[in-house]
Amino acid sequence: MEKLEKEIAKYFYIKEVERDTFQSMKVWFFGGKRGIYGGQVLSQALASAMLTVDCSYEIHSMHMYFLLAGKYDTPLYFHVKRLRDGRSFASRSVLAKQDGNTIFSLTCSFQKPESRPANIQYKMPDVYPPEYKHYEIYDHKNSTIPGFEEVSTNSNLNIFDETQLLVRSATHKDSSLEKDLEAFILDRADAYKEKDDKNITNSANRNIIGPPYNLRWFRVNRDLKGCSPQLHTLFLAFISDFWSPFVITGPLLWGYNYKKNYPYMIATISHSVWFHGSVDVNKWILFEAESPALSGNRQLIKGRFYTENGNCIGSYTQENLFRVKIIENDAISSFKFNLEYPKLLNFKGNTRTDTNDEKFGNLSKL
Repeated sequence: MEKLEKEIAKYFYIKEVERDTFQSMKVWFFGGKRGIYGGQVLSQALASAMLTVDCSYEIHSMHMYFLLAGKYDTPLYFHVKRLRDGRSFASRSVLAKQDGNTIFSLTCSFQKPESRPANIQYKMPDVYPPEYKHYEIYDHKNSTIPGFEEVSTNSNLNIFDETQLLVRSATHKDSSLEKDLEAFILDRADAYKEKDDKNITNSANRNIIGPPYNLRWFRVNRDLKGCSPQLHTLFLAFISDFWSPFVITGPLLWGYNYKKNYPYMIATISHSVWFHGSVDVNKWILFEAESPALSGNRQLIKGRFYTENGNCIGSYTQENLFRVKIIENDAISSFKFNLEYPKLLNFKGNTRTDTNDEKFGNLSKL
């Protein structure tokens, strides 16, 4: 525990000030002007919970509500409540407070590792490696709060102004889908350039309606060799809230709808993460995000994390307050997209002899 405590203090700036009460010792100036980046709050809350649980337990799920915007200039405290310590599971709740007000709540569960003879997962999207295609990269300056149009899909960021996070767009092997996804990337890049050159336009990208879908590669560019596995998990939790509402807004805000719909309020309401396997954030991780529903000014986002070799190591969901004002008469604000039904690709296990069993279908055709 002493090793993990030192690592958390070094990378996530959490310090215990009294039993089960922790304080954030540093703020990352990256969130919106309304408040602290949510990934900082949720990762520091999880770090606080971890420091009250025996290291033989691993985090497997966390469920959060964002209640108030966090202030940059006010001390942030995390109050941990020990809900249960069992033989297999341990549970904690955490309240984040500023000025005596609760701004965030977390409930999380830890499990002792067990053998896993069964496994089900979705296939990793068919994408090329992160170095396959190069786009212009935005370099985030320390202690600055960028606008959402400035943080393109390709960025070099410094978490807490110390740990570099590399973000790169993923190139899908489906040429039709990739055309729409790339138009979204290029349109954002044009929007950033337009601040300096008002004559820049890309008419081809402005005629496309992209899907509410995004693929990005992430990697922490700081040597974490020898660090506790929990530290890698904390970084994955941190990344899970990385501007999720903005990476799947292609249909509403970019392409054909550029400057026709105006998002005047976007804020995270709730967020959940599930961890499925071991995490190594020094290696590239594919972040897949989609938005299956937006109604009542609430946007649902779902996503998955994959290693380069295709293992699904995490899933997440997020619900956001997403208020949009239609500012042009020809704007499109309602969409419906197709979703393919999952198809069995392969399976491992005991060999079956009754391959014509109607209950299982004709397995001999697989």
